[in-house]
Amino acid sequence: MDKPLDHPQRMIANELMRLGDLLIRKNSDYGCSAWQEPMMAPGVNPRTAILVRMSDKVARVHSLMQQNGSGLVDESLEDSIRDLQGYCLLWLACPIDGVESL
Repeated sequence: MDKPLDHPQRMIANELMRLGDLLIRKNSDYGCSAWQEPMMAPGVNPRTAILVRMSDKVARVHSLMQQNGSGLVDESLEDSIRDLQGYCLLWLACPIDGVESL
């Protein structure tokens, strides 16, 4: 970029960096498991499996919103939304045939 970022753009850039750090840390911990055929669902391609995880996160976000901060679950709305962002990025970056094609 040629010009300096304004405040909203810096906020977006900070969130992108935070998400990238989180995904790289989790990839280091878990490997490329999101891009592999699920062990408990043979035959399901990795992108479909990621969509299922995204669906679970959307349900979690909805549940957390219904609880309205009551703290019944040990996960914040922000954490769940950040996880959903991560799954979106993993889906976009996923090789069509999974990690074996890398």
